[in-house]
Amino acid sequence: GDENSYASAPVVNQLDYNRLEEYKDLVDYYKGLIQFRRKLGIYLDGTSAAAGQMRTLCAQDGVVVMEVDNTPYAGKGDYKKVLLLCNSSKEDKEFELPAGIWKKLIDKNSSWLWKNDSLWSTITGKGIEKCENRVTLASCSMTVLGRKDV
Repeated sequence: GDENSYASAPVVNQLDYNRLEEYKDLVDYYKGLIQFRRKLGIYLDGTSAAAGQMRTLCAQDGVVVMEVDNTPYAGKGDYKKVLLLCNSSKEDKEFELPAGIWKKLIDKNSSWLWKNDSLWSTITGKGIEKCENRVTLASCSMTVLGRKDV
């Protein structure tokens, strides 16, 4: 492989649309991440002020946890606090959550869990998973939790 393909020929960096079907699950996962990112105003702010709304809660043993304060950007019904939890280790890890009830918005298997956070989903019992006190982070994965009630 090419360690730095920036200056390489376009054929090295171009997307191979013929492999779209082969990697359909991965493509769908990325689509969910992009859609979720668009819902958070902080990620649309290109100023240095946005960096002041993020803080690291943990960075040890292969686990990095960032808390994002989306409150200044949040509209009615939006997530005001978001936790980005990354586990790069080859084993599951436990993480003690900040106080409150957090909703699981993205996990290793789906980047679309946040779409289930609606009144109808709650009434039908197909609502979003809630986490309180601790969460298990799957190996080699990212989890995103959110709160609207801060």
